Amino acid sequence: MKEISKTDTEHKKTKKKRKGKGKKKHKDDKVKNSRGEIVSLKEYALEQTLEATNRSLGQYRERMDGFLKTNETLQELCNQQEQDALEVIAALQQDAEKKENELKEKEENIELIIHENKYEVEGLKNSYERKLLDVNSILNEKEAAFKVMQSEFSVIKDFRKKRHELLKDLESQKLELQDTEKRHKEIVAKMERKFFEEKIRLQKDANRKISELATKAHKEAVANLKETTKEVYKENIRMAEALSVHVQEGEELKAKNLRLTEQNRFLLEEKELHNVIVKEKILQYKQQCQEIKFLQEKVTSMEHSLSHVVREFEHEREIIGNMAKKELEEVRKVSIKLGENLVKKTAEMKHIKRLAQHILDQRTELEKFFMESLETVKKSSYLDREEERKHAMAEYNKKIRMAMIGKASEFPTIQSFRQKPPDKMDFLNQPTAPSIFADSDGKTLDVSELTWSDKERVLRLLFAKMNGISYQPINDNNVENASIISSEDLNGRMGSIGESEHDLNQVSDFSQKEQMKIISYNSANFLNTREVGEPEKNDSINNIQLVNV
Repeated sequence: MKEISKTDTEHKKTKKKRKGKGKKKHKDDKVKNSRGEIVSLKEYALEQTLEATNRSLGQYRERMDGFLKTNETLQELCNQQEQDALEVIAALQQDAEKKENELKEKEENIELIIHENKYEVEGLKNSYERKLLDVNSILNEKEAAFKVMQSEFSVIKDFRKKRHELLKDLESQKLELQDTEKRHKEIVAKMERKFFEEKIRLQKDANRKISELATKAHKEAVANLKETTKEVYKENIRMAEALSVHVQEGEELKAKNLRLTEQNRFLLEEKELHNVIVKEKILQYKQQCQEIKFLQEKVTSMEHSLSHVVREFEHEREIIGNMAKKELEEVRKVSIKLGENLVKKTAEMKHIKRLAQHILDQRTELEKFFMESLETVKKSSYLDREEERKHAMAEYNKKIRMAMIGKASEFPTIQSFRQKPPDKMDFLNQPTAPSIFADSDGKTLDVSELTWSDKERVLRLLFAKMNGISYQPINDNNVENASIISSEDLNGRMGSIGESEHDLNQVSDFSQKEQMKIISYNSANFLNTREVGEPEKNDSINNIQLVNV
C-alpha cells in the first residue's frame, strides 16, 4: 500500500511540474478519520482501503476455514467408502478361496474313495488267495502225512526183515563187551601191580641215596668245611630236582589209574545201556506192530475223508469265485461312477478358474481405465489452471494499471499467483474453480491437489470409458443437469441387473447400509449369471457400481 501511495504522489508531482513552476501549491483538504484524527484525503483513502482489505481478508479466511472443514469431511467420507469397497472385495475373495478349498477337499475325498476301493478290491483278492493257499497247504500237509505213514510202514517192513540180523548183532556185541571187560580188568590189575612195585623201588632208591649222601657229607664235612658248603648246596639242588621228577611220575601214575577206573566205569555203563536198548527195541517192535494196524485203518479212513474234502473244496471254490466276480463288477461300477463325478468336478473347477481369471483381467482393465482417466483429468486440470492463472494475472495487472492511471476508483486487492500449501490458501475466485494454482515451473499435478470437482470429473471420465460414451466436459451453465446420468442410457446398458442405477452424486447421498446392499446384490448377480464368452456389458456395469461406492 505504501508503494502504491508513493507512485500516486510521484504521478501528481509530475503533473504539477508540467503545468508550471510559478503556480502556487494548494493546500490538501483535511478530514476526520474514524479515530477522530484530522488526516488528509489521501491518508483517509488509504485507511479506508486498508480497512476494506482487512475485512475482505477476514471474509476470505472464514470462507477458507469452511472450505477446509468441508474438504476434510469429504476426504473422510471418501476414505470410509474406499475401506467399505476394499472390505467387500476382500469378502468376495474369501468366498472364492472358500469355494476353491471346498473343491480341493471334494477332490481329495474322491481320491481317497478311489484308493479305498482299490485297497478293498486288493484285500478281497488277497483274502481269497489266502483261503486258496490255506486249502492247498492243508492238502499238502495231508499228502505229506500220508507219505510219512507210507515211509514208516515201509520202515516197519524192513525192520521185520532185518530183525534176525539185529538180534545176531546184539549177541555178538554182548560177547565183545564181555571180552573187553575181562581184558580191562586184567589190564587194571597189571597196572596196579606195576605201580606198587615201582613205588617200592623208588622209595628204596631214595632211602639208599639219602643214606649214602649223609655218610659222604659227614666225611667231607669233616675233611674240608669250605668245600663242603658248596657241594652240599649243589647236592641239595640235584636232590630237589630228582625229588620233583619222582613226584611228577607219581602224579602221572595216579592220573593214569583214575583214567583207567573211569574207563572201566564207562564200559560198565555202556553195557547196562545196551541191555536197556535191547529191551526197549523189543517193546518198540511190539508197539509198532500195533501202530501199523492202527495206521492202516487210519489210512483207509483218511482216504475216504480226503476224497470228501476235495469235493467240498471244489464246490466252495466255485461259490467263492462267483462271489468275487460279482464284487469286482460292483466295484468297477462304483469306480466308473466316481470317475465320471471326478470329470464333472474337474470341468467345474476349470470353469470357476476361468471365471476368476476373467474377473482379475477385468479388475486390471478397470485399473488401467482409472489411471488413464486420472492422467487425462490431471493434464486438463493443469492446463485449465494455467489458463485461469494467466487470465487472472492479466486481469489483475490490468486493474492495477487502470488504478495507477486513475481510471479506477479503488485499487484491486493484493493477490499472489504462486503455489502455496493447502492449509495456507488465502483466496478462491469461484466455487467451481480450482482452489490452488499449479506452479509455473511444474509440468504435472499431484492427486492431493485435485479438488472435489476434479475427482468427480475423473470418475465421470472413467464411467464414460467403460460404457463406451464420448465424454463431454461440463460447462458452468449445465452443472446441475450434467451431474446426473440419464436413466434411459443406463437402463439400456444394464439389462437384467436393475433399472434404478444412478451416478456418483446419487450414490454419495445413500447411506452406508444401502451402498453395501447394492454392492452385495451386484456381486451376487455377477457371480451367478456370468458365463465365459459373454459380452462385457454387465461386467462393466458391476465394476461401475463398485467404483461408485
